[in-house]
This record gives sequence, C-alpha cells and structure tokens, in this order.
Amino acid sequence: MNKKILGIFVMTLLITTAVVLVPGQPPLTHDVEVVIITSPEACIEPGYQDIEAIVGNLGTVQELDLTCYAEIYEFITDPEHGTRVYDDNVNDIDLDVGDTETVTFANYNFAVEGRYELTICIPLVGDGDSSNNCLTLVIFVGDDTPPETSHTLNPPHLMD
Repeated sequence: MNKKILGIFVMTLLITTAVVLVPGQPPLTHDVEVVIITSPEACIEPGYQDIEAIVGNLGTVQELDLTCYAEIYEFITDPEHGTRVYDDNVNDIDLDVGDTETVTFANYNFAVEGRYELTICIPLVGDGDSSNNCLTLVIFVGDDTPPETSHTLNPPHLMD
C-alpha cells in the first residue's frame, strides 16, 4: 500500500477512533486499544521486518506504566495450532486521555515462506472494553518469483 495512502488511512482511523462514542452511553473511564498494526504488512518477502503498532487511550483518565506485548506464531510446522516463534514487550507506556503512541518492538526475521500471525495486545486491569485490547494480523511470507515446473500439461481433450 502506498505510504501516503496508508498515512491518510491511519490519520482517518485515529480521528474516527478518538470521537466514536456509543449514543446514550457515557465514555468509559478506562479503555485502551491497539488502533492498528503499522508494520509489517500482510504480504511480505522473506527477511527482517519491523514490528510496530499504534496504541491509544479512549478512556476518560490518563493511563500510566502500561505494557504492550507482541507474539508471532508460524503456521508452517503446525498448520492447525501454530508455533510461537517470537514474543516481546514494551514497558512504561503512558497515555493521556485521547492520546495515541507508536509502539516499536524488536524486529523479526520472517526467514521461512508461509503463514504467520502477529498479535499485539495492551492489557489493562479494569478496562471497560477489553475487546479492543488486542489486534491480530495474518501475514503471508513469500517471494514474488513465479513458480517453475518441468512438467508439461497435456489435457487429453485438447490433443484431438
């Protein structure tokens, strides 16, 4: 995705997220969220990738000393359940009311082609809406080299 378009999308998402309230409901006192995973993208080539997300505070009070964590599972070895291959934490996150912050984790080497899942969470005890505390991105790793074969297809119905 074009970085300019992505930037506009993220800004629109942040603005939209910051003002969304349930009609007739007061805002929640404590409510943090993972707004978007900004890196990596959903389809990537093998190699090292930055792991980043934007987290935010939708609540009505400042949240201090938060910890955000990231986990990556590969679904190559165990396609049904996945195998955890990465975890990292970012500590000491302070979010003012309505604030967002980019959280940067250690990068990861997506060396093997296949399917991965990246989950980023920012848990908060007493969060009024914990459904937005985690976000998962399915990542497909593969190069853009077309497949090669030495086999020739000869469908019988076309050989007449």
